[in-house]
Amino acid sequence: MLFSHMCNQNFTTGAEKHLLFLAHELRTWYECIIIVPQEGRLSGLAREAGIQSEIMPCPLMYSLIRPDANLLEEWERWKGTPEFEAIVDLLKYMQPDIVLTNTAIHQLPAAAAESLGIPALWVINETIAATPHTSLAAELISSHADGIIGTSETTLQPIRPAAGGTPLYLLPPSWHPNALQPRSWPRFRRSKRKELGIAAGHVLIGYIAAALYPEKGLDHFIRMALRVAVQRPFARFVILGEPTDHGYYDACLEIIANSPYADRFWFIRFEASVQHVYPAMDIVVVPSLLPEGFGLTALEGMIFGKAVIAYASGGLAEILAATGNSMYSIETGNEAQLTQAVVDATRSPSVWKRAGIRNGKNAIRVFGHAVFRDRLKKLLISQVLHHRHKYQVIQGDAPDVFVAESDSGTYRCVTPGMPEYASLLPQARRIPADILYGVISPAGSPDDQLRLPLFRHPQLHGGRRVRRGGRFHRRRRHWPRALRARRRKGKGVHRSRMHRGKRLRKKR
Repeated sequence: MLFSHMCNQNFTTGAEKHLLFLAHELRTWYECIIIVPQEGRLSGLAREAGIQSEIMPCPLMYSLIRPDANLLEEWERWKGTPEFEAIVDLLKYMQPDIVLTNTAIHQLPAAAAESLGIPALWVINETIAATPHTSLAAELISSHADGIIGTSETTLQPIRPAAGGTPLYLLPPSWHPNALQPRSWPRFRRSKRKELGIAAGHVLIGYIAAALYPEKGLDHFIRMALRVAVQRPFARFVILGEPTDHGYYDACLEIIANSPYADRFWFIRFEASVQHVYPAMDIVVVPSLLPEGFGLTALEGMIFGKAVIAYASGGLAEILAATGNSMYSIETGNEAQLTQAVVDATRSPSVWKRAGIRNGKNAIRVFGHAVFRDRLKKLLISQVLHHRHKYQVIQGDAPDVFVAESDSGTYRCVTPGMPEYASLLPQARRIPADILYGVISPAGSPDDQLRLPLFRHPQLHGGRRVRRGGRFHRRRRHWPRALRARRRKGKGVHRSRMHRGKRLRKKR
C-alpha cells in the first residue's frame, strides 16, 4: 500500500510522479494500491495504469520539515486522532506486506504500520530544515520506519546522524521511456512552436514548475530573461505553472508588462502531458531558491535532450554534477551568474544542442529505467536481510519455506516433507519469488542470469560445431574479424571472391 500525501486536481508534483512511478515498478513483484486523500490527477493516472486507488483523508504534519520544540507533543496528539485510528483499521483489514508513505510530512501511515508490526518504508522527497530540533524530527522518522528512501543525498543528510539502525536508501526518480512518446517529439515540437508563434531561428528558453510561489524563483527567471533579451534578439521565453501565490504571480507579470520585451514571453497555465511542451524548448532554466529534495524539472529537461541551467539548490546540484553539467550549476540566488550562463549557452545553436545531446545520454546512464529497477530490487532484498527479525520465516511462490538461522543469519530451506514444516508455515511472511532468490542466493535471482550480454547465437560463445570435411574448430568469439582474415586469404564464399575481384580490378 502506497500512501500519497496529496492528490492535486489540476497538476502532479514531483513527489506524486515519483510515487506513481514507484507503484508502476513495484507491480513487478507486488499487487499495489495507492491511497490518496481525495480524487485528483494522481488517482486518475493510477487507474489508467491499472493500479487500484482508494480515498483516505490523512492530515499532514508540516512541523516534521520545520521542526520546533512542540514536535514530540504534536506527534503524540496526531496518534490519538480518529484519522490515525481509521488508517490502523484500514491496515488491519487489508493486511499489506509493505506500507510505503510518501514525503516527510506524511507521518500517520508510517506510525500506523509501525504499531501493527507491518514493514514500513518512508520516502523523503524534501529537505528537513536545519533547526535546533532537526535531530528530533530525524529520530521520529527513523523510529517509525523500517527503511528510509531518499530521492537524493540532500534529503538523507539531515537524517543520517539520528538514523541509528534504520537503513537509508538512495533512490532517485526515473521514468518509463515509451510513456513519453519519444518518436513523437519532433511532431510535438513543431506543433507547440507553431501554436506559440516561435520561428525556426528563435531559441526558446523555458521555465516549468508545478506550482508558482516565491521560493521557485520565477522572478529570478524573469529578470534574467529581460537581461538576455537585450543581448539575444532571437531569444523567446515560456513560463509554465499553476499560480498558488496570486499576489506574487501578478507582481511577476507586472515586471514583464512594464518591459519593452513583453511580446517575447508566453504563459501556459497547465499542460497535462509534459511531452507536449518540453520538445518545443531549447534550454530549460530552474532557478529554485529552495534546497530541492531532487529537482525533477531539471531531470525532465535532460530526458528530453535540452540544455539545463539551474541554481545549485539541494538535489539540483547533485543532478547537475552527476550528468556533467557543472558549468551550468549556478550559485543559488546569483542572477548575474545565471544570466551569463544563459547568454553563453545561446551564443550558437551548436552549444545548446551539444549540451542537450549530452544530457539525454547522461540522464539515461545515471537515472534511467534499468538503473532504477536494479536499485529498487537491491533495496527490497536489503530490507529483508536487514530486518531478519520481521522476516524470520519467509516463503515465495513455491511450497518451501526458509528460516533465518539464529547464529549465522543465513536462510535454511524447509520442505513440506520435513517435521518442522507444519509449525513454520503459519509464521511465513510471503515475499516475491524474485526477491526471495536474491535473499537466499549470493548470486542473485535467476532473472539476473538473463541480463548477461547476449551473443548473436547461443552456440557462438565457447561452443563447438562440425565443419565441412569433418574437422572441428572452436568458434571465434569475434567472428567478423576471423571472416575478414579468411577473405584476405581467398577462402571466403563465392560472393566474397567476387567482391575481392572487383577491388583488384579497381586497383589496376
